[in-house]
Amino acid sequence: MISEGISQSNASFDNYKERITNFSNEFELGLFLYILRRSLIWIFLIMLLAGTSAALYLRYTPDTYEARAIVQVRKTNTAKVLAMSTFSEDENLYTDVEFMRSRLFLGKVIDRLPMEVSYFNRGQILTEEYYTHSFFKLTDLVVTNDAIRDIPVAIDLNVPNMVGVSYTVAGAPFKGAFGRDEPIRTPHFSARLQLNSHPVLSQQDDKVNLYLKINSRDRLLDMYVQRLSIKVLDPVARTIDVTCRDQNPWIAKDLSQSVVTTYIDEDVARQGKSAESVLGFIRDQKDTVFASLRDSEYELRNSQVENKVIDMNLMTPLYLERTAKMEDDLVDATLELELLRAMERNTDKPVEEMAAYDLLPPHRHQIRTVLGHHFPRAAGAGAAARRHGH
Repeated sequence: MISEGISQSNASFDNYKERITNFSNEFELGLFLYILRRSLIWIFLIMLLAGTSAALYLRYTPDTYEARAIVQVRKTNTAKVLAMSTFSEDENLYTDVEFMRSRLFLGKVIDRLPMEVSYFNRGQILTEEYYTHSFFKLTDLVVTNDAIRDIPVAIDLNVPNMVGVSYTVAGAPFKGAFGRDEPIRTPHFSARLQLNSHPVLSQQDDKVNLYLKINSRDRLLDMYVQRLSIKVLDPVARTIDVTCRDQNPWIAKDLSQSVVTTYIDEDVARQGKSAESVLGFIRDQKDTVFASLRDSEYELRNSQVENKVIDMNLMTPLYLERTAKMEDDLVDATLELELLRAMERNTDKPVEEMAAYDLLPPHRHQIRTVLGHHFPRAAGAGAAARRHGH
């Protein structure tokens, strides 16, 4: 076995040496240099094309900015405040994340930002959005026809002291010229244009292509839902990561900050409603206890009036007296019952065996003696009642 393995290794080594020898004999260095010299121009052109493409991509591709915010969610539970046990506690962090991703929540986020009108400067390749840093802004905007929303409205400032407005809605073009101090009135909207000093105003050429858009809420939601990333960062620390990417750094920053601010406000409002529920529960319990105490006071006062008791300290002797009277009545009823039973036993005999003295009722003292053996407490109570009667 070992000798066979050694022979195979030697054969492989001999084959390798033979291939190297053949390559050295067949390879011609001069031919290789000749082919390389003829191909240098193509190698140079390929490298130049790759470098030019990279430079153009970096030059004309707009930068994408990313803003990130982290919010920490605290645990809150109304049931703990009320010292109540619950089957489950709503402390799922992913529920808050899904709520922050909803269109309802993002609509509130966008409503906080100045995004009703967007301002742009369209270049030959790139388009720049000014956002809040625009030098031309619409004020006192009134939209009379929603068809103008999301439609580019061109603004021409090439004519001194004049503002040109042009757009196309549903295939119908509109074009008008207005003084810079005059309100702009079109069939679809009316507003005033506020201009601030900017280098673009001094260019006065066709390269300046300004326009604006009166945005609709749905379009803004569709656009920024894709640019927002909301996810759980650390379930243990209960942190949520909010990331926004946009070509405008100010939009990315304001949007991510607005998400966090809106969530905090919504959480505060939710805790406020929870606190109101706690207070409402406490008020209801207070009212219930107060009503119960009031009814008890009414019953106590009625009892005082019925029993003619002014001082509560006099109620105890009265109850004791009533208890003693009830015990006396019980003893008297028991005496009468035993008397009747004794007469029944005496009369339950044949007539020839019945004596006249058997029809006489037993003496009450005898009955009391019997009761004393069987009902010592009743006998004592009866004696007390007799004494009370005497």
